[in-house]
Amino acid sequence: MSWCITLRYLALTICVTVVVNKPLKPLTQYGEITLATYNIWNIMFNWDIRKYRIAEMIRDVNPDIIGFQEVRSDSWSGSWQGRNQLTELQELLPYHKWKAFVAVQHVKEYPGTVHGLGFSVEGLGLLSRHPILNTTTQHLTVTASSPDKNNRHVLHVNVLVPNIGAVHVAVVHLSYDRNQQCNNVLEIAQYLQDSHFPLSVIMGDFNIYQGFEQPLERLMKGYFTSSSGCPKNTFLEHIQDPSKTTLYKDAWKETHAHEDGFTFSNMPAPGMESRPDRILVSANDLMVKDVNILGDGQSYREQFIDRIWWNRLHTVINSAYLSSIGIAGRSCSHDCGPHGSCRCGVCVSGGNKQSCHLPQCFECNNDVYRHMLLIIVVFAIFFIQFLYAVLQVLFILNKKNQQMMQSMGCNCCLCYPGLYTTSGGMHRSRWRLCRLLAKLWPLCRFPALFQIILSTVVMICLVIYASRSFSDMIDSINSILPEELYPSDHLMLTAKIVLQPDGPLIQVIS
Repeated sequence: MSWCITLRYLALTICVTVVVNKPLKPLTQYGEITLATYNIWNIMFNWDIRKYRIAEMIRDVNPDIIGFQEVRSDSWSGSWQGRNQLTELQELLPYHKWKAFVAVQHVKEYPGTVHGLGFSVEGLGLLSRHPILNTTTQHLTVTASSPDKNNRHVLHVNVLVPNIGAVHVAVVHLSYDRNQQCNNVLEIAQYLQDSHFPLSVIMGDFNIYQGFEQPLERLMKGYFTSSSGCPKNTFLEHIQDPSKTTLYKDAWKETHAHEDGFTFSNMPAPGMESRPDRILVSANDLMVKDVNILGDGQSYREQFIDRIWWNRLHTVINSAYLSSIGIAGRSCSHDCGPHGSCRCGVCVSGGNKQSCHLPQCFECNNDVYRHMLLIIVVFAIFFIQFLYAVLQVLFILNKKNQQMMQSMGCNCCLCYPGLYTTSGGMHRSRWRLCRLLAKLWPLCRFPALFQIILSTVVMICLVIYASRSFSDMIDSINSILPEELYPSDHLMLTAKIVLQPDGPLIQVIS
């Protein structure tokens, strides 16, 4: 089995070399690679804004390979048709040219949710700066007795990294159920042992919480101990000889042995309490050089609070539009958590018992939408009136502008020198366009200065009136949950690893 896989890797290496037209040369023993893993929190809270901060963090770290959990997509087949969070991140990360995605399960919609608001599939993803040789999916067993009925898969990807060789990366998102964790870790370990990958990394959201890290014993020791707390059939029947199996080490503990390194929950409450996000590297082949965590909410709040507010404004107005055309149902595409309610497409603070469905939400119903349209139309008319009057002042009173416009062939009422004559105290235009405007909108007959003053007063009054008339809508927009000001409820974990001095030498592209 092992020699077949070795031959396959050699053939793939030669094929990639021919394609890129670069010669093979011996590998130095100290090749280096940067890895990262991040649970992107599906589409919770303003994904179209959060993705820019996530991409910014990735650019700061510049990882060779980054694995993602809770990736949402419109397509189950992986054909990249429709929206996919992985594709949207890749568009912001041009150097990560290779990607892999596996759909794990369909997303369950909330009852009554307006169709078309969210992604329909969730899975695992990976972006790489280096060529992906192949991708496979491992389906993990969901035990009948487990309370967690979600599908669980592993995304296995082989990446050809310059000065390293073929690196096998397994991206995981394990069950929250302890017994199922034990069984699934055993399945992963068996898969990797049977495959004999020369360099191997397992990373992702292991759902490992404080007080129960025993499921990782099989990966780090080669067997489950009798005191592990795992079901008996997972250690009595599968005890392995450590010398005959691939062992892994926890990258964080290799460099921060006496630090907690919590990555969850990156939220005001309950705060940091566990370390589910891990990067495990094959102990005999790879050495950990440095590990870091990043992604708290401070930078995100400082950079994106204005965009979050405008996004909420757009969402509420769109919900009002949906109400006006008869759309009914839950307007949020995601959960608002235990501290928030869904109103008009946004999550608002104040508990989770204030939710409403369209069109019953009083701050975005049909009457509000029609009232809003009326105010917008009136405001637009007087804004155009204001611009028209300003243009009169700029082009009529400035002789240089008059001459320039006339030389260009403009003889309309905005640029002709003799625009007005006085008759009966009223300014009258000599030109057809102005006479037409005066018939359509009588205010055009008045002097420019009067038009400017009147338009300004009317627009200010409309703004004051709108702020009072739509106070409920404005309150909903301003009622931002604290959770909404974080790029994810997880932190991003990164690790820089190098080959062991006595590790394998592989001929690769450099």
